[in-house]
Amino acid sequence: SSTDPVGHEVIWALGAGCRDIISLQVAPLHPCHQPTRFNNRSLQMIGRCWPHLRALGVGGAGCGLQGLASL
Repeated sequence: SSTDPVGHEVIWALGAGCRDIISLQVAPLHPCHQPTRFNNRSLQMIGRCWPHLRALGVGGAGCGLQGLASL
């Protein structure tokens, strides 16, 4: 939805069907009803699904150094 960020489940489903993505924007909008839903696990899933990603826009209260390092 427009106020809920994607979770790792949605990223996994997208990655299973769209392996050739080279640019991805998944930063949550404000206000956000679930600010921690996009988190380190989501970042790890992005790193696994698209190892050759050239551009990425992310953000959110649940993102940390551990998740960013996995990219």
